[in-house]
Amino acid sequence: GSPTVVAVAVTTGAATLALALVRRLSAPRRPLAQLILGIGVIAAVAAGYGMRDAIVALVDARADFSLRTDLWSRLLTYVAYRPVEGFGWFGTWSPDSFPFASLNFALGEQHTSALDAYLDVLLQLGWVGLLLFLTLGALALARGWLVATERRSTVHAWGPLTLVALLTFSLFESFTLSGAGLLLLVVCAVRAGQSRSWRESLGLRMPPAPAPHEGPGVQGPPTAAG
Repeated sequence: GSPTVVAVAVTTGAATLALALVRRLSAPRRPLAQLILGIGVIAAVAAGYGMRDAIVALVDARADFSLRTDLWSRLLTYVAYRPVEGFGWFGTWSPDSFPFASLNFALGEQHTSALDAYLDVLLQLGWVGLLLFLTLGALALARGWLVATERRSTVHAWGPLTLVALLTFSLFESFTLSGAGLLLLVVCAVRAGQSRSWRESLGLRMPPAPAPHEGPGVQGPPTAAG
């Protein structure tokens, strides 16, 4: 099958299994499970990034994926010219604008995106934009995941699982940067923020205010004499 379909299916399936297992745990055991799961995810992402060259070489043998790797390699040379701020936001590539026209001319193709949302953001908005995009995705996923593990209704599971699928698919397509993909990303992020806002979290964790009491030498108001 296509590497894109396999990667999205495996990642989303693993996330669904992990979410189901965490939801079955008792409330006191969930924080430790969440911590272990979070460390595991960070380690997996770091390992994948460290082995990115080997992974790309493994899948580059496929003609359909070779098209992507050629584009990504050429794109990174343009990123080096404006690494911080990028070339400005276009969304879908404008065929007559730099650097998209130059990229397509060099490759002999007619790409309308970087075929990778993260690299597209890096090219157009630089490292600043990419960090903001990653922060948005991470916060939305973390909030949605916590809500899905704390609330028993399965309706809360669609948000984080949709985000997992979107963020994984973003490695192979720029779907999340325009149209229905961007709409899904915004809906999931807004929904996660509403479900677990900072105000709500503070309200749940702040202890109730102590009831006022009178000091030992303070007398109450005088009562009317009968």
